[in-house]
Amino acid sequence: MISNHKIQAALDEIKEISKIDLALYTDKGKQVAATFETEGDMEYAVNSFAGSMAESQMLSGCHFFKVYVDGELEYVQIFCGGRVHGRKTGGLPDPDACVCLHGAV
Repeated sequence: MISNHKIQAALDEIKEISKIDLALYTDKGKQVAATFETEGDMEYAVNSFAGSMAESQMLSGCHFFKVYVDGELEYVQIFCGGRVHGRKTGGLPDPDACVCLHGAV
């Protein structure tokens, strides 16, 4: 298990490169690390998304992705701000963004 400090450092580095804000939550909706102050009831939003069949979803201007570890849902990665449209999310490839970040978590 990687420490929250290392996860926070990885998110900070990704934000520096991509210029977008990120947050990582457990599949239960508890924040692990973030590069911004979340607004509203993010725990409810993450829980709802984690329980859905969707692999990614836009909600309140943020893009949610499921992150799997050993085939099990472990985290929900959230990208906010930056360019979010079509096949790109802040310059990261869109359905593979969670796979690209897998090595960081």
